[in-house]
Amino acid sequence: METNAIDYSIVVPLFNEEANIQELYRRLTDTMGGLKKEYELIFVDDGSGDKTFEMLKRLHESDRHVAAFRLSRNFGQHPAAACGLYNARGRAAVTLDGDLQNLPEDIPKLISKLEEGYDVVAGYREERDVTLARRIGSRMVNILISRLTGVKLRDYGCMLRAYSRFIVDSLNKCGEHATYITALTAWVGGRVTEVPIGHSSRKKGKSKYNFKKLARLYLNILTGFSDIPLKLVMFAGVVISLFGTLSMLLGKCDFSISLVILACGIQLIALGAVGAYVSRIYIEVQNRPYYVVKERAVND
Repeated sequence: METNAIDYSIVVPLFNEEANIQELYRRLTDTMGGLKKEYELIFVDDGSGDKTFEMLKRLHESDRHVAAFRLSRNFGQHPAAACGLYNARGRAAVTLDGDLQNLPEDIPKLISKLEEGYDVVAGYREERDVTLARRIGSRMVNILISRLTGVKLRDYGCMLRAYSRFIVDSLNKCGEHATYITALTAWVGGRVTEVPIGHSSRKKGKSKYNFKKLARLYLNILTGFSDIPLKLVMFAGVVISLFGTLSMLLGKCDFSISLVILACGIQLIALGAVGAYVSRIYIEVQNRPYYVVKERAVND
């Protein structure tokens, strides 16, 4: 099949989702078939330990629309999505989670908006079946990412998004590690909009995101797309230095000792901030691939 013959590429990262694959495939097929357009379903198995890839291979054998890639280990959701986008052949691409919390039936909403001339159409979840604490935490994170990336969205944690071919090609040219697609689209300069979508609680399987993975993601965003941590540390150092100078001039020895201790703490924070950036540079200069494909089931 020729590349330009495909209208839409649907990219789905998966990690230990054997319990959801059949329903996900059925709903995706029903939704895309109803559009009367040529499409492909690209599933990326992110190093699952269950029968995820075996099931994907069977789907590929029975349906020419299905392509499957298996990564050599669990690289993470964003590398898996990057693998799918790299292999996407459609004139537009849509990404979504494989746990059915994103509703496949919402895909036509995003595609319709994309056809209006936007480069990125992001879904935002109006109602989420989560605890109050997680809702508050998500709100705080949304504000932080908005400030760091310059992209104004209501819901940065939603994977259901549509991208024009221009954006997909631009993202594929970025060779950096720890890629955050939302920030890169802002750097590229595409037109971004949002549409409201539904959200379902997970019915089968377990959530793959935990505090450690979220913290790593946000640290990557912080060091990869902003120098704010370094500026904050510099500003804190200036303030502490001024207070230290004033305390010495006023003869406040005890206060000065306290400031010295605080200054030592600020220095350690500064070293940590600089270390995070140096570590990122080290990873980049190693020039290792963002992900490694171990096996694939695709059409020739």
